[in-house]
Amino acid sequence: MKKLIVTNVYKSYGKNRVLNNLNFDINSGDIVALVGVNGSGKSTLIEIVCGIKKYNSGAILFNEIDITDKKALKNTKKEIGYMPQNFSLFNDLTVKENLK
Repeated sequence: MKKLIVTNVYKSYGKNRVLNNLNFDINSGDIVALVGVNGSGKSTLIEIVCGIKKYNSGAILFNEIDITDKKALKNTKKEIGYMPQNFSLFNDLTVKENLK
């Protein structure tokens, strides 16, 4: 059974705390919504879980494997879908090149 465990995750940008000791578990089949005002850390959290951004401290486990392990993160990325809110395709590349 797949599971995401976030334990005491802390992320700041300078003195601005974005995530402050965040804790939660998500089991396979769970439906989760992140709700909050602009600047509350929703996108930052997703980008951290996907390995796009680094966090200051805490632990994130996906299927009991620490995602800071580069091999584990590579496998994690195969399991998680992420669509950024900004359009980020390159017009001069083919669809296949953009996907790579």
